[in-house]
Amino acid sequence: MLLVAVVAVASWVAQRKSIEEYSAPITPSYVVAPERGADPRTVIVVFPGHESGYCVGQFLITAAESPTRVVVNQVKARTIGKDEGCADVGSDGVTAGDALQLQAPLGNRTVTRAQDGKQLEVRQS
Repeated sequence: MLLVAVVAVASWVAQRKSIEEYSAPITPSYVVAPERGADPRTVIVVFPGHESGYCVGQFLITAAESPTRVVVNQVKARTIGKDEGCADVGSDGVTAGDALQLQAPLGNRTVTRAQDGKQLEVRQS
């Protein structure tokens, strides 16, 4: 539950930054469905990560939704400035993940990448 709270804060911080501050698109790998009792509209988008971890607000994740599909755009990353604090979230050295707030619960909708239309695996947390 703590991880979900940290990721939710990170997502909120990221959305407050201007889109111009983000670059370096990253291709999503898979999605983690919400834990039981968590907000059913919040999924974690997982993507290739940094070896040493990442900071809250470093990533911006957006998607387009329909009743049957969620299409996840490229994850955008930004460099954390020297004058910004970094709440290091950590990494397994292979992947990183951040929250995507959906308009409606994921339910049985398929999740695909906007970049190439590939269907993404939805894993249970």
